[in-house]
Amino acid sequence: MIKSTIQYTIIGLATLALVTAPLTAAEKANKTDKADKADKAEKAKKEPKEAKGIPFHGRLMSKTDTSITLHERTERTIEITSDTKITKAGKPGTLADATVGEEVAGMYVAGEKNVAKSLRIGAKPEEKKAEKKTEKPATKPDAKQPAATPATPATPAAPAAPAVPAAK
Repeated sequence: MIKSTIQYTIIGLATLALVTAPLTAAEKANKTDKADKADKAEKAKKEPKEAKGIPFHGRLMSKTDTSITLHERTERTIEITSDTKITKAGKPGTLADATVGEEVAGMYVAGEKNVAKSLRIGAKPEEKKAEKKTEKPATKPDAKQPAATPATPATPAAPAAPAVPAAK
């Protein structure tokens, strides 16, 4: 009897240990996950986020040394800084390259002053579009599609019959 009681006690304790071990491990993991999330949130608050750009495009109405005014649907003034990346015809350019009435586009950061991050003067360069089309990788034939068969030589066409004049 004592022997069976000891056996049941040992089996009970072993079962208890097996059941509670995963639960305590899960609690520890949750605590570390929460601490990691809190650290990341704290770092995100301390580090300023880089502002995302807002796209713009339109016709250049006027320009100064530090800003441009363009007409999209409405009139908009955008500040140009030394950090603004300016391109014309796909090559680096300056604000002096822009002429009134020319198409302009780019990205700006909204705020008290709309500060341009990038400015493209003129139409989009066609070279980049052609490069993208030629750079597409060849597609592999699917198992569902039959494999291409070799081309057979074309048979020469029969000569055309002479035109018969219409009878009157």
